[in-house]
Amino acid sequence: MGKNRNKRGLRGYRICLLIPVIFLILVSVFLYMANRDRYPHPNLLPEGSEAENLLHDITFTEDMKFPEQRQAMIYRNKVDQEESLRRAARCLGLETSDFSFRENSAVTMFDSYDVPEGSCAFEKGTGYWRYESEKGLPREGVKREAFISDEELMKMTEKFIEARGVFEEGQYTMTIAESLQGNGDAGELVLSKEVSVCPLIDGCQVWGVYRLIFSFDSRGEIAEISSYFNPPKEYKSVPLKEEAAAEKLLTQGQYFADIGEPLYGVEISEVSLVYYSDSNPEEAGFLLYPVYVFYGTGHPLNSGEQVSFAAAVDAIAG
Repeated sequence: MGKNRNKRGLRGYRICLLIPVIFLILVSVFLYMANRDRYPHPNLLPEGSEAENLLHDITFTEDMKFPEQRQAMIYRNKVDQEESLRRAARCLGLETSDFSFRENSAVTMFDSYDVPEGSCAFEKGTGYWRYESEKGLPREGVKREAFISDEELMKMTEKFIEARGVFEEGQYTMTIAESLQGNGDAGELVLSKEVSVCPLIDGCQVWGVYRLIFSFDSRGEIAEISSYFNPPKEYKSVPLKEEAAAEKLLTQGQYFADIGEPLYGVEISEVSLVYYSDSNPEEAGFLLYPVYVFYGTGHPLNSGEQVSFAAAVDAIAG
């Protein structure tokens, strides 16, 4: 009898010890889940890829100034199909009543409309939209000297934006690129030129797809307009990484960079706070994240050529 009582007492003692351990485990899991939900982070690496360090022998110039801001806002893309329709109408100089819905698009990923002199399609999950003129983009390119100049297209785009009230003055940046067509011995021909208009958020540039793209033909006529942005809505205020923590991510390969080969003798001369937008909604919800972008130069292996690059790292602390 005495031995049985001792065994029961020992089991009770062990159970008493297990209770606080289980409690601590549950609290830890709860805090982890709460913290993960509290501070969502951007996924800067391409889907399915692992961190790869392409920047070697990193140094920082003495005059490089790290942003002093220690808090920033995460924004959510506000997806509203009706609002997207109104924005498209304003951009095209039309009324929403000018959009004629194509009934056969109801079962597709896009809501498609006929509009005067073209068509417009709206992606249902993102609110992104695309306008195509009846003429569309040309199938044959022209020599670069026969294409309207970059300077003229930038001025035309700026006037278009101001006339339609698409963005407020000074609240966007513009870049231009060209689509090329190989033509054998004749060399490369220019099919179209694309002016990307990127709205600012809190005065910061936005990396990723967050932009409005105007596609022009050689005469300077708009063939297509593609919209990859929604109005930002405040989601959550988050603390930002200190300088040492951000720089550590560079040495660990935890960044997205616009380079395709390793660079050596890397020198970082500038860093800025920008926002990053992914192309599609995520589990956390179609967010715009603050990131740090480091700008610098380096050279490929066995080459003295200096290559400029930009590398983005997660700016959110925790």
